[in-house]
Amino acid sequence: MKKITLLVIASLFFKLECSAQKYFALPPGYNKIVTSENRPQLDGSPYLESNWDEGSIVMNSGDTIPIILLRYNFYSGEMTYKHKQIVYSIGAPEKIKSVTIGSLKFIFLAYKDDNEQLKKNFFELVYPGKIKLLTLHYPSVLPSNYNPTMAVGNKNDQLIVKEQYYVQVNDSNIIAIDKKGDSYIKALGELGPTIKDYVKRNRLSFNDKGDLMTITFYANTLI
Repeated sequence: MKKITLLVIASLFFKLECSAQKYFALPPGYNKIVTSENRPQLDGSPYLESNWDEGSIVMNSGDTIPIILLRYNFYSGEMTYKHKQIVYSIGAPEKIKSVTIGSLKFIFLAYKDDNEQLKKNFFELVYPGKIKLLTLHYPSVLPSNYNPTMAVGNKNDQLIVKEQYYVQVNDSNIIAIDKKGDSYIKALGELGPTIKDYVKRNRLSFNDKGDLMTITFYANTLI
């Protein structure tokens, strides 16, 4: 009798847990089919990773897509997925809390570009915490270096990916990190002078990913 009672309780708990979190096979919204890459005269892949990888998506509502093939297109700034051999771009990224692709985690955030224009994109979450370190992967073009006389070099321009690091404090607006780290130090407010001293004493650089992770780890220990 005790075993039956325990089984009934376990069954009820499982049903309650499932009802609290829904699982979906595909992302919500209008997801458009990707028919071409629209990159005339450009060599190179627009994707951050060369192969499709299993990942998961968590929506703002808490609903989850536990297993889905994903790739991030840094050229278009779109998160894409493959379903039944057809490639789609996610049409409602603002409804997504986070996307995990292999060991990488992305969140969809608003930011200001170099011209102070407000935009939105997927950022890689490099270091989590109250003080977050983020990366925006963006496209850049290497000009053709073909020499017709020698018949060597690339005839087409080459597409490459570059990185811009950002800091976010307590889920506020994200701030691009400049080479000297002035924007990082300013974003941390009262902690700024302490961080500046820590970077100087340890000979760290705001241009190095590993150093930025070290700095952000230390900054999180102060709050």
